[in-house]
Amino acid sequence: MELTRDFFLDKKIVVYQPKKGYRFSIDAPILADYIKIKDNESVLLEIGGGCGIISLIISKTKKVKRIYIIEIQEIMAKAIEKNIKENKVDALVKLVKGDFQNYPFKKKFDIIFSNPPYRPRGSGKLPANESKALAKFEIKLSMKKLLKNSYDLLKEKGSLYLIYPYNRSKDLKRMAEKLGFFKRRERLVYAREGRKPVFYMAEFTKKKVERVYSDFIILENENGRYTDEIEKILRGKNVYN
Repeated sequence: MELTRDFFLDKKIVVYQPKKGYRFSIDAPILADYIKIKDNESVLLEIGGGCGIISLIISKTKKVKRIYIIEIQEIMAKAIEKNIKENKVDALVKLVKGDFQNYPFKKKFDIIFSNPPYRPRGSGKLPANESKALAKFEIKLSMKKLLKNSYDLLKEKGSLYLIYPYNRSKDLKRMAEKLGFFKRRERLVYAREGRKPVFYMAEFTKKKVERVYSDFIILENENGRYTDEIEKILRGKNVYN
């Protein structure tokens, strides 16, 4: 499959991704921005990295010790390898080719994050393109399995960050609570002011907090242009290297 060579964060990041397969969109950078790093010695895990864009953004905007990306698709793994090399983050970002359903990790992580497959099997017609099908539908990884394995791999004081379409938010909150997670933060993402939310982002922990912090972000203004906050995120408001 052919890869395109694109740029992101005002050309601070080179991104190889499939020309006709799954390509990242706005949900990836807004999740990267939402992730809060408490300690620059933190070790992170991204589940289903796609082309690796979220980990690449974090590597350029936040100080961490190491980021592992687990990816099952061969074409996406090739893109991640090229992106790691091209952006010269070999010492920081490591690819693990594998299936998160049977995760090959013995260590636990400070932060786990994912922009996962979001449509249950049987909820619609599968795309003809396998890469898109695996990225959108829970064919290889269900929400329940994602949460359960993340719980097992997360340190006691660690955080799990997820983004889902808003229509899956109730399922996510219910299932996360059932498996032992607690919300620490949540954010609604609106396409425009006055409309229904399009995405739901949350930080989950193993420890219950006294107060859950909730906020929102709006993607576009009334003219159809990205809001100032989104523009800052897309341009890399905190790029340091």
